[in-house]
Amino acid sequence: MTPMLCIFLAADFAPLIIFPLFIALFVGLAALGIYQSQKARENWARFAATYGLQMTGGESWTSRPHISGWFDGIYVHIGTITRGSGKNRSTYTQFQAMLNCPMPLGLQIHQENVFSKVGKFFGGQDIHVGDQAIDDAFILKGRDENAVRHFVSQPAIRQALFRIVQTRPEFVLYAGNILMEQRGMVSDPARMYSAISEAVLLARAITDTMQQLAPQAAPVKVPPAPPKPVELPVAAPALRPQPRPAARPAKVAAPLTNLPGPKPDNTPRGDGGVMAVLDRLSDASLLGSERDEALARLKDQSVTLPIVVERVELTSSFDVPDELKDGRTVVGILSGLRTKVAVRFDAAKSRELSSLRRGDNFAVQGRIASWDPLYDRVNVNA
Repeated sequence: MTPMLCIFLAADFAPLIIFPLFIALFVGLAALGIYQSQKARENWARFAATYGLQMTGGESWTSRPHISGWFDGIYVHIGTITRGSGKNRSTYTQFQAMLNCPMPLGLQIHQENVFSKVGKFFGGQDIHVGDQAIDDAFILKGRDENAVRHFVSQPAIRQALFRIVQTRPEFVLYAGNILMEQRGMVSDPARMYSAISEAVLLARAITDTMQQLAPQAAPVKVPPAPPKPVELPVAAPALRPQPRPAARPAKVAAPLTNLPGPKPDNTPRGDGGVMAVLDRLSDASLLGSERDEALARLKDQSVTLPIVVERVELTSSFDVPDELKDGRTVVGILSGLRTKVAVRFDAAKSRELSSLRRGDNFAVQGRIASWDPLYDRVNVNA
């Protein structure tokens, strides 16, 4: 066979060889992705079982898992969020610890350029408290300068903030919760424990201090819904009721070592506040009377909510106050939860809201108005 003939034959059969190779490569990569996703979900389920938390979702490789529950007396959430599209599409794991205590209105604390990657907040102003170390280390925002200055001047809170900024510079405190993000779906138990533990340490320092400063501010007493049975790859540990521990002064624990470490005391010390109640509202097994009772405790209460945007639309609900008619409604999901919300703004905010895109995170100050049974969501008036 002449060299020229070999070249012609190779050219004729090349598509028959290359095409199957591309198909095999594509199938192999898809199978690897599914396998890695499945292993990550199994690790999440084991983590939830180990620390007495509840995992929902994740039944299939297209279903995102969420972990929530009490971790050392603080209500926590672990979930994922995807931003961007096409080649710029990225997944992040979010670790959140909810604050159940009085907080300065509109308070944000983060490092420069961090919050712009996480979300937006309407209202508030940059604040300098006169403490050079604090002003140099953090961006502070809020609606009451004196309240923010009083907050960061508390020794336990100040110490906790400086500790966490050294280990987790990406942390953000806003909308009544502490948020940390890590790129990708984090499934290593040691990394998960480290992130959520450090968020909880800061939350405990803040909660203990602020509750002591305002003992008259009793939290909303709505017990969390009992966890649903979740099919796990490992047996969940049996949890025994434990006595409520006596109150103790705020302190900041020493840096974590030997992760993932011992199982923490998950005995509830509080009810998780507004976020725990809102989380319960998304439970499809709740009776109408139970949901009405829970919502009645929050109705007309002013809250700051972290929201993941789904869309912005014209306000059309029938129960909208006159001052919010002809405005815009931001429809989304509470960050880290499954609860859907619709936040109604007045027409003056329409231009600002037009810049929001699907997947954006932002925080809003508003009042709980009602439950919309048609769309299974909470209506909030900004």
